Amino acid sequence: MKSLISLLVFVSLLFPLTGCSKFTGEEAQATKQQIVDNAYATLETAAIVYNTSMTAVSQAQMQGIITAEQREQINDIGTIYFNSYQLAVVALHTFKTTDDALQSSLVEAIDTATANLNEFLKLAVALGVSIKDVTVPEMEVSHE
Repeated sequence: MKSLISLLVFVSLLFPLTGCSKFTGEEAQATKQQIVDNAYATLETAAIVYNTSMTAVSQAQMQGIITAEQREQINDIGTIYFNSYQLAVVALHTFKTTDDALQSSLVEAIDTATANLNEFLKLAVALGVSIKDVTVPEMEVSHE
């Protein structure tokens, strides 16, 4: 539970660091790159937390900690998170390849995804799912 809460706090605190003001020239490019890097880090962390949590949910169901109905509840909220995550990925790609005017859309999309991940995690924890002993294979993520 402690590690789950730590991950959640990390995810929720990471992205707001990208809310930079407008700059021009080299400062603008560096700022945009920082925003892109922070957004990738946030989305990568969120994906790892979600995948690890889904592994824990599967294990909890196999161990009889949660019922099939509870698993369905978790899956429903997980689907909401996953869809918002996909939208955030699209927003990031769009921001990266177009102008800075889309920064607020990117921030909103990532805020929505992390809020949905938070709801997913709160339900899983409330139903007794624990991720502290879960091991998952390392993910290879590239943002080129």
